[in-house]
Amino acid sequence: MASEIRVNQIQNRSGLTTTTLNDQGVVVAGIVTANSFSGDITGNVTGNISGATATLTGNIDMKTGGSGNLLLGDDQLLRLGDNNELTIQHSSPGPGNFIEGDSAGKNLFIRSKLNQEQLKLVPDGQVEAYFAGSKKFETTGSGTITTGIITAIGGNLSEGSFLTGTSVGVGTTTTAGRNAGVGTANGTLIYNSTDNALQMYANDEWQVIQKKLPFNVSGGTISNNVNRTNFVTHTFTSPGNFVSGGQITDAEIFVIGGGGGGGATRYGAGGGAGGAMLATGVTLDPGTYAVSIGSGGNGGPGSAQGSDGGNTIFHPGGPQQRQGTGGGGGGSYDSTTNGRPGGSGGGAGARPGSTGGPSSQPSAPGSGTDYGNRGGNYNTSGNGWAPAGGGGAGAQGTDSGPPQHNGGGNGGVGVQLSISGTATYYGGGGGASIYNTINPSYPPAPPNVAPANHKSFGGAGGGGTGGTHPSVTIPPNSSPNQNGTANTGSGGAGAHAGASENFSTGSGGNGGSGLVIVAYPTVDNSVNT
Repeated sequence: MASEIRVNQIQNRSGLTTTTLNDQGVVVAGIVTANSFSGDITGNVTGNISGATATLTGNIDMKTGGSGNLLLGDDQLLRLGDNNELTIQHSSPGPGNFIEGDSAGKNLFIRSKLNQEQLKLVPDGQVEAYFAGSKKFETTGSGTITTGIITAIGGNLSEGSFLTGTSVGVGTTTTAGRNAGVGTANGTLIYNSTDNALQMYANDEWQVIQKKLPFNVSGGTISNNVNRTNFVTHTFTSPGNFVSGGQITDAEIFVIGGGGGGGATRYGAGGGAGGAMLATGVTLDPGTYAVSIGSGGNGGPGSAQGSDGGNTIFHPGGPQQRQGTGGGGGGSYDSTTNGRPGGSGGGAGARPGSTGGPSSQPSAPGSGTDYGNRGGNYNTSGNGWAPAGGGGAGAQGTDSGPPQHNGGGNGGVGVQLSISGTATYYGGGGGASIYNTINPSYPPAPPNVAPANHKSFGGAGGGGTGGTHPSVTIPPNSSPNQNGTANTGSGGAGAHAGASENFSTGSGGNGGSGLVIVAYPTVDNSVNT
């Protein structure tokens, strides 16, 4: 049988501490020191675990077989990290980082400073982000609210800062609402529902950024203007209709008539280019505008003078009519030697006293800038067999060469315009025929053309190059006359002789047909609205 010692209390030698044994267990008055402890702690621990060597090497396990909690009272801290980097605290915080709930136990706050929110999370509600105690971001049931400036950086190196998504909305207001209550800091952006326009405040005024035409426009060949942002062109190379579903402002209209035909053998002069007109700042009301295109005049057959080109007209008989008059036909040595009048006049044939045809542009109502010039004159004494070049839209035809040079004149240069978005020459005069040249430097070459040896050149803008005598042996030898280029309003070249110097063959070159271009902005860029 085991031995028993039954006592109620054990005292140390000085009697200051006691160990009491009762029916519930052991009560120690003082410090308990043990090399190890085994068993469950089922009561309360009211003292401190302290000391330089007080170390917890095991786990506090509250999940395995248990349902207890780790309890901290108000103002008590759970500190994590060697330097207390993170503190979890309920209620009144001390310095440091805090994750805490409000007094009602509803919201969760993350704070980095005493009583200053950084992040607030509301159950079944919003998330709020703060800067220096000021709310900058909030989620809502329909999206987000941001207070202050949104700056997006990166994402596309070619675009820099940007916002992406299916759409970006700006505040919508009326003109009255804008004037009454919208701030006027430079860069302020609104949608003005009164004007149906996107507007920005800049340079002390509200400026329309872009207002698309809210209607359809048709007719001709439609293309975006190269090098002209928010511009479109309608090009007509044949008759048709320009149809606008609404009012167009600041339109540009260019018309050029058909070029005149070159004179026939022998010593045929160049045909004149069609007259041209450029109108700017035109307002076109809704409606249909007919377009007619002038044909090029035929080159003279046999020994005849060249025929005139046809007129090109935008809106014939209407308030917006604009006309390019057809070019005059070139003269011929064996027929009527004077050049015919036209938008640009035909060149003179190779007889003393012969004159180039005058310009008759403008010859119809309609405001704009007109282009047209006379044909070249015969300026030699005696029979030099030298006809003149047809007039160009940009310059007169070159007069015939000096005596005994037999050099035909170049066609006048056309006019260079950028209505299509690209600088282009229109309406070059036709070059005259050439019998021979003693001086290889005559006639002078037009711009950007190699020096002439034994040719008369058509003017820049499609004018035909003059024919040469078949007996010419110095390069380039004989060459046929050329037609003017289609849809440039250029003049046809003068003919010399046919094969084996047969003066009954070899018709003059035909003139090029006319053209209409209508250009207008696709947005309303007006200011001070």
